[in-house]
Amino acid sequence: MDTATAPEERRRGRPRKSVVFPDSSQEKETPSRRPVWSDEDRLLTLAEVADLLRVRPKTIHYNKSQHPERVPPWIRLPGFRSPLWRLKDVRAWIEQGVAGGEKERAKTEEMRQEGLYPFPKKKGRPTKREQRKNGG
Repeated sequence: MDTATAPEERRRGRPRKSVVFPDSSQEKETPSRRPVWSDEDRLLTLAEVADLLRVRPKTIHYNKSQHPERVPPWIRLPGFRSPLWRLKDVRAWIEQGVAGGEKERAKTEEMRQEGLYPFPKKKGRPTKREQRKNGG
């Protein structure tokens, strides 16, 4: 029985393109291969932004729809479903957060010097002993 077929013949769908590895003689960068944009103009995907900010991609996706101020500004290119981020926008957004954190730290330090920070703990219901002591 010679009905056994080769694995390539059994596959369905489009055939894969063969991989062509560049040989070492073409190590010089040709003019057509030079990057058009700088590194700062590079576009990042949702997963790359999540990795950069050290959060899960689901967090970025949720915050993008519910709390847009918690996510760097994004762009949507025509013909693309998913949003993209420019690296320079993400870095500027991070720097803006750093500046905001420094202002907050200075305000906290000022409150600490005035004796307003840390805030006094709120007391709950008085104990039976405190009630008897206060005449209650």
